[in-house]
Amino acid sequence: MKVTLADDDLSAAVRFAARLGAAGIDAGLAINRPRGMRRLTERLQWLVTGTVGTTVHADATPGCTHAPDLITLHLTIDQAQSLAQRLTPVCAPQDRGTPTGNPAACLTGAGGAA
Repeated sequence: MKVTLADDDLSAAVRFAARLGAAGIDAGLAINRPRGMRRLTERLQWLVTGTVGTTVHADATPGCTHAPDLITLHLTIDQAQSLAQRLTPVCAPQDRGTPTGNPAACLTGAGGAA
């Protein structure tokens, strides 16, 4: 499976990383330059590898005036399922629409606050 993060300024990739708990993954990088884009791709590769527990491969494709910058993550089905679980909010059973439940008390798949 491929997960492609495409945006003119790579903000989709930065938001994706923040969703996985790595806010500021682009710190110190000039992501508008090819080297900064490659470094961001490497950081995302390590982040997602740590998230899913097995090695993930990633590619960076610089954009042009007609196409956005692309970062593509190559995942197995198991890796994609693990990543999806990590990104999907999970509510405790008592918070799932019961009259006294609190839907705002949902947690992310890793147990962090949403």
